[in-house]
Amino acid sequence: MDAVADMIAIRERQLQQALRDAAAAARAKAEFLANMSHELRTPLNSIIGFAALIRDGSPADPECVADYAAAIETSGLSVLALLNDLLDLSQLGDDALALEEQPVDLARIIADCIEAITACARKSGVTLHLDLAPHLPNGWHRACRSSAFPAEASSGTGRRRSAAR
Repeated sequence: MDAVADMIAIRERQLQQALRDAAAAARAKAEFLANMSHELRTPLNSIIGFAALIRDGSPADPECVADYAAAIETSGLSVLALLNDLLDLSQLGDDALALEEQPVDLARIIADCIEAITACARKSGVTLHLDLAPHLPNGWHRACRSSAFPAEASSGTGRRRSAAR
């Protein structure tokens, strides 16, 4: 009888562990989906915002329209890259894809992020400023400022700061 009771106790512990594992997987899935929805919303909001500005005829300057179109393209490419990354991640579980390290242009990423929110900031009357820590590698200050702020959003009452440390 003790052997049967021991087997039942072991099986109960295994089932409880499986339940904890399933709950942890459900939490991870919910967190992943929340992060993905945020990652998709940001560039999509940029696309919608810049497209609305063009549609409403806000920018009379053709160069400004070209800048907005470029921001739409950049944001669209960002969504496409995110979706491609998701597809790649789905292949990792099947061992069909190997990870490899590659250099990242962080200055360009920062500039793209700021560009993506510029239309919403301008529309809300928020001024964007890029504050970069002085200890960043050479070239960062120039690269970030020239690509992020060809013309600063400066029509507003509010003020937001973006910082890289």
